[in-house]
Amino acid sequence: MGRLDDVARTLYALSAAEFTAERNAAAKDESDAESAKTIRGFRKPSAAASAVNTLVRSEPDVVAELLDVGAGLREAQETLDRDAVREFARRRQQVIASAEKRLTSIVPGLSPSTLREVEETLQAAMIDRAAAAAVQSGFLVRSLESSGLEPVDVSDAVALPVDVEDLPAPARLGSGGRPRSKSGGASGTSGTSGTSGASGAAASAPRETPAERRARERRHAAAVQRAERTLEELTVLAESLSAESERRAQLESERDRLSRQLASAESALTASREAERELRQRRKALERDARDARRDLAES
Repeated sequence: MGRLDDVARTLYALSAAEFTAERNAAAKDESDAESAKTIRGFRKPSAAASAVNTLVRSEPDVVAELLDVGAGLREAQETLDRDAVREFARRRQQVIASAEKRLTSIVPGLSPSTLREVEETLQAAMIDRAAAAAVQSGFLVRSLESSGLEPVDVSDAVALPVDVEDLPAPARLGSGGRPRSKSGGASGTSGTSGTSGASGAAASAPRETPAERRARERRHAAAVQRAERTLEELTVLAESLSAESERRAQLESERDRLSRQLASAESALTASREAERELRQRRKALERDARDARRDLAES
């Protein structure tokens, strides 16, 4: 699959206008018939998917931080840590806003609807591991969305299958909630040549209207409330399960104690019956002896 990975990596780094012609040329140049067929089947990414792919390639530290916060949120939910859930939920919206700001500086002119799809895709990547793997692959062909209740289906969302376990783990968070760079600093703070002119490009990007901002804030508040409500329900269920498990253990202990008592009582009952049988036999023998003695007395 290495050759196909290389081709996909090249194609999905292109602009939408270049994609189709370059894909067809790559398929034509491929000597292996099966690989050529696969390449011809690569779907042109949607505007939102193309934007996310560009973000992954251009701002890997930003994406790593975003996925790290998502992983932290999932872990906090699994461990029923309410304080951590609230903190990671708050940071989630911050890193998504930061990622969108970086994206609009790299790809100016994205429409509000495309930006909404980008936000939904990044939200899904933070909620679901499979969605995170799909985003991190850089091979997205469509946007993603998550209800937060069911796994995200990414089967037709990427050009090539992705394996969650095979993907590199996102960088761990350093102080201030940013991933560590190789030089030990925090990401997003250096003015590299790849980000020069960002302010000018950002100025030409469509600005979020007050109504869109309020809608985004409402979606975020609703997501936080759902997460807190789910966590509270999980906490209650965990406490109920613990209490029921303890009660079951007590009942099993009582059952075992009563079973031992029953076995002891049955053993004592068997011994009592045997003793009763022997006493009855002795009584009968003594009664015979008494009759014989009375008869001998009468005859004498």
